[in-house]
Amino acid sequence: GLGECLSMAGHSSWTFLVIKDTAGCTMWEAKTLLMQELLAQGILWIGTHNLNYAHAEADIVRLLDAYDRAFPLLRRAIDTGRPGDFLRCDPLQPLFKIR
Repeated sequence: GLGECLSMAGHSSWTFLVIKDTAGCTMWEAKTLLMQELLAQGILWIGTHNLNYAHAEADIVRLLDAYDRAFPLLRRAIDTGRPGDFLRCDPLQPLFKIR
């Protein structure tokens, strides 16, 4: 139920979760919420997946389980139009801005 704001891009060994703005949530709020929730589950995440031979199937299952818990929260944050209510910090800010 998040196809309007989430998609995947990149090579199969290094994929990116592409996050888009929605009417109820900016991409920065969505990314902050996902980072917050995945970190709470012990997963350091910045929006990419760098797979290598050190990753076992259990590692991938753990990430997918964490997404299964975080994505419904993101859906609720978008649906309410108040993602800040779900954040325990300020949302990320873009590092570079085009004038």
